Amino acid sequence: ACILSLHWAGMNWFDSICQSFSAMSLGGFSPHDDSVGYFNSVPIEVVLSIFEVVAAGNFATYYLMLRGRNARVLFADKEIISMGALAALGVLGVTFYLWLDGVYPNLLTSLRYTSFNLITIGTTCGYANTDFAKWPMFATMWMLFLSSVLVCSGSTGGGIKILRFLVLLRFLQVLVWRVCLPRHAVLEPWLAGRRLEEGEIQEALLVIFLFIGVIVLSWLPFLAYGYDPINALFEVVSATGTVGLSTGVSNPHLAPLLK
Repeated sequence: ACILSLHWAGMNWFDSICQSFSAMSLGGFSPHDDSVGYFNSVPIEVVLSIFEVVAAGNFATYYLMLRGRNARVLFADKEIISMGALAALGVLGVTFYLWLDGVYPNLLTSLRYTSFNLITIGTTCGYANTDFAKWPMFATMWMLFLSSVLVCSGSTGGGIKILRFLVLLRFLQVLVWRVCLPRHAVLEPWLAGRRLEEGEIQEALLVIFLFIGVIVLSWLPFLAYGYDPINALFEVVSATGTVGLSTGVSNPHLAPLLK
């Protein structure tokens, strides 16, 4: 479906096949040095964005939906709903931010570049159609956050997965409730209609803290070498989350330790 859609959008068969395998695996590699920017085509960007979101979803949920022929399974999945809501809010927020900041001359242009790059980075695919390194710091930091948490478990993406992020949020919510409510109040963390077991919470928190720890330990050598903190952080998070994009820090002349 992705191959046919890309060919219909204007790609030749070779590029359609290469880009489709890259998009569905969320690998982000392209036969062209300019990545998706080589095509300069809105239909191609829309097709790739759609299939990247599909690849970022839970394939177990897709299986249950197809087996039961019931689309409600998809919309009942807490991960997929959260992923869609977070991506939509991010795209809308950054679109208006870049437009108001004067990065792009009009709202539609801002929407085009923001939506494609936030989706491709958030899903850890790693395509690009513009030099986002020139965007303001807020947009860069938001992309880093999305690349770490947006994709679902059971997908082809990287990062800690949005399920673990939801477990973290629910755990913190319960901690706050326990401080605010009387001591005898019975509070238990629930997510998607089921109670979270203590082992599930511990495993989720462990992965999150290990992910953050690897990022911090990998970031410090870049700072010691004098690189810009934000660009270095983007580089490290991109590598750890398997996004594969760079703000220009990674190059053939990078110090062996940093490689």
